[in-house]
Amino acid sequence: MGALQESHTEADTTERQSLLQRQEFGDVQYADRKTMGWSTARKAAILGVVSWAVFNDALVSTIVFPALQQITDEFHVSSSVLKQLLLSVHVIGFALGPLIVSPGSELLGRNPLMHTSNFMMVLSMVIGALSNSMPLLLVSRTITGAAGCIPIVLEGGYIADLIHVEKRGKIIAVWTLAPLVGTVIGPIISGSITLRVGWRSVFWLMAILSGVQTVAGMLILTKGKFEPVASQSDQSQSQSAERLLSKGWGPFKAAFSRTARVAFQTPVVIITTLNMSMAFVYFYIIVTNLPTLFAESYGFDSAQIGFVYISPATGTVIGLAIIGILSDRVISQRRIARGVSLPEDRLFPLIASNVITAVGMLAYGWSVQAGLAWMCPLVAIAFTTIGISAIFVALQQYLTDHFGGSVSNAIAFIVVVRSILGVLLPLAVPSLYNNLGYGWGDSLLALVALAFCPTTFLLKKYGGEHHTP
Repeated sequence: MGALQESHTEADTTERQSLLQRQEFGDVQYADRKTMGWSTARKAAILGVVSWAVFNDALVSTIVFPALQQITDEFHVSSSVLKQLLLSVHVIGFALGPLIVSPGSELLGRNPLMHTSNFMMVLSMVIGALSNSMPLLLVSRTITGAAGCIPIVLEGGYIADLIHVEKRGKIIAVWTLAPLVGTVIGPIISGSITLRVGWRSVFWLMAILSGVQTVAGMLILTKGKFEPVASQSDQSQSQSAERLLSKGWGPFKAAFSRTARVAFQTPVVIITTLNMSMAFVYFYIIVTNLPTLFAESYGFDSAQIGFVYISPATGTVIGLAIIGILSDRVISQRRIARGVSLPEDRLFPLIASNVITAVGMLAYGWSVQAGLAWMCPLVAIAFTTIGISAIFVALQQYLTDHFGGSVSNAIAFIVVVRSILGVLLPLAVPSLYNNLGYGWGDSLLALVALAFCPTTFLLKKYGGEHHTP
C-alpha cells in the first residue's frame, strides 16, 4: 500500500524503476554483469584478499605507536610536533594517493593498482627497517600511506561490482572493520615486539606479512585487467590499454575531472566528507594520543601501551556488529513495505552515532582530567569508538548504494580531505590539551560532533535527486 501511494507521479515511478534496475544488477553500469553471477567462493576470495590488504595497511599505519619513545630516543628527537608527525605522516600518502588511484582505476582497472599497492607496502617496510635517520623513517611512513590508500579507495567498487545491494550491509561492515580494527591491533602486536627485540623487528615482520599478502593478491586478482565486469574481450581491453597509454596524461586528466565533478556536483559528497572526516580525525586523536597519555600519566611501558588499544578495538567491533546486522534488516523491511529500498535507508543510525561519539569524548576527557583510574578513560574510549565506527559504516553503505560502481570517485575525494585533516588537526591536539586540559578540550570536540546530527536530514534532502542510475 505504501508503494502504491508513492507512485502517484511519473517521475517517482521512473525513479523507482531506475532503483529497482540498479539493485537487481548491483548498481553496475556496464552491459556485461557477469560478476554478479560468479560463485560465492570466487567473490569471497576477491573480497577477502582486498580486505586483507586494507587490514594490513591499517596495521602498519599504527605499528610505530608503542615504539615512539624508543624511536625518538634513538634519533634524538625531542619536539612534540615531530613526534606527532611521525605518528600521522603516513596520512599524507593517504591524501596524495587517491588523486591518481581513482582515475587510474577507471582507465586501467583495479587489479593492477592493487598489485602496485602491495609492492609499495613491502618497499616501505624494508625502508623503515633500514632507516638510519628520522627523515628516512618519515619517507617510509609516507610511502606506507600512499600504498595503503589504494585498497581503501578501490574496495567499494569491488563490492558494488560483486554484491547485490540487499546483501551489502554485512559485507561493508566487515570491510569497515578491517581498517579500524587493523589500526588498533597494530600497537598490540608492536608493543611486545618492541619491548623485547626492538622496533626494527616490527618493520621486518610487517615486510614479511606484506610479502605474503602480495603473493596472495597476484594469485587471486588475476582476471579482469580492467573492470571485471567490462563487456570488452581481453584482446579489445589490451588494445584499449595501448590506446590510453599512448595518449599520455590526457585520459588521467579527464578521469580526474570526473572525480572532481562527482565531488562538487552534488552536496552528498561534501556532506558525507565532513561527517566522515570528523569521525576519522577523532579516531586518530584518540589512537595517536594514547602512547603519550598512558606513558606520562599512568607509567605504562611499550607492551602495556600496546594492550591499551584493546579498548578502541572492542568499541569498533561492537559498533560494526550492531550496524552490520541491523542495516540489511532495515533494507529488507523497506523493500517489502514499498517495493524498493533507497540509499537513504542506510542513514538510520547516524544521529545516534554522532551523539554517542560526543558523549564518549566528554567521558574520556573528564575522566583523564579528574585523574581517575586507567580503566575509566579506556571504557570511555570504547564507547566513543562505537559511535565513530557506526558513522563510518552508515555513510559508507550509503555512498556505495548511492553511487554504485562509480563510488571510487566519491571515496577518493573523501579520503583526500579526511587525510589532510587527519594530519593537520592532530598536530594541534597537544596545544589544545595544554591550554584547555583534557576536560574542556574534549568538551569542545564533543560539541563539534553534536553539530553533525543534522547530517541525516541534509542527505535525505539533497541526496534523493542524484542517485546514480
